[in-house]
Amino acid sequence: MAEDLKPCKCGYSGALAGMRHKEGFLTLHCPECLHNVEAFTINVLAERWNESVAKKEGDGHA
Repeated sequence: MAEDLKPCKCGYSGALAGMRHKEGFLTLHCPECLHNVEAFTINVLAERWNESVAKKEGDGHA
């Protein structure tokens, strides 16, 4: 992966669960709160994860 994954919005910083689906897309999700993202490449998956966590951290919502 091109970039390090940020901790989940729930604060979980352990291993995330990833899966490659037979349809060709990838998913990554937090085993604590089940927050997830989808993408077709590993690099985009990492970018989407980090963006989704940053939005939750910075939007003022819990």
